[in-house]
Amino acid sequence: MLKKYFSALVIILISGSFLLFFCAELSTYYTNQIEQKALEASLSSKDNWVVPSVVGSSMGLDKVFSLKDIKGDHRLISMGTSMSLAGIVDSHLDRIHINASTGSMSIQTLFVMKSYLDTLGIEVQENDVVKIDLSPLMFTKKALSIEVLVSALSYQDIYTVEEDLSVHRNLLSPIAEFYGLKSKAIEKAFTTFKTIIETGSVDALFETSPHSFENTEKFLDFTQNNTALLEALLMSYEGKNLVVDLMFMHPDLQSSIAAQQFNTYVDERLIPFLSVNGIAYLDHRVTYTLSDFADSTHLNGKARLKYTSLIESELKELGYE
Repeated sequence: MLKKYFSALVIILISGSFLLFFCAELSTYYTNQIEQKALEASLSSKDNWVVPSVVGSSMGLDKVFSLKDIKGDHRLISMGTSMSLAGIVDSHLDRIHINASTGSMSIQTLFVMKSYLDTLGIEVQENDVVKIDLSPLMFTKKALSIEVLVSALSYQDIYTVEEDLSVHRNLLSPIAEFYGLKSKAIEKAFTTFKTIIETGSVDALFETSPHSFENTEKFLDFTQNNTALLEALLMSYEGKNLVVDLMFMHPDLQSSIAAQQFNTYVDERLIPFLSVNGIAYLDHRVTYTLSDFADSTHLNGKARLKYTSLIESELKELGYE
């Protein structure tokens, strides 16, 4: 009798897994189609939309776990805030782009992402370029447990992020990843569909609210402890093709106390450090104006293409063909 019940349970489990897989594939196709159309619209007319630069790779779990599928030895590995998503459009870039966005704002998440890439076997090759994206918000003081990247990696216990910022894959992670991420794909499609039905359009999916940078400086940390952490990260790429990108800032951020503190640190401490150690940097802090932004943080589609072209030419000027 027990064997009979066990066999029935196995059949139910297998059938349920096939159904989950099928529904997840349909869900992914549905959301990808919407994102593709939104991406095309953002590059032409919807200047106020924030859309993933790679379809199917929006901020969140699907982006984090899609990194494992990116192969090649002539890559641009961008590590930094979610502003990276506003920058590179893969089809307009010569290099294979790994958008290793931490989806959050702190120096410690750069170490987490570096360890995660190591866990995936993504090693920096001779022809790769590593671009570290820095903005004032990357110096935010934040507990590790509430970092977006840490939450994503820890989802369903697929990965564990240790206190020393290292990442390791858990024993039952393949099972957790299958059921967890497939369920997440269905949930994302349901939320997308529900939003469209409730609002009558896709606008609400891609429009964001303005953000005030008043008092942002109270949450930033430019002390020696935090800046030394950044310097340690940069030196860990010694001998590699490393470029620091001082990221574009919205005019509201440019005029804030937070930006003033950041610029003082960059001009008086970071740039001298980079020069002494032979590390190249790109300065985009005041490159873009109000009309170039979709919201308080991200470039709009047209400016995103301009940024892509700019990065392309600047990397070539540095000798990275």
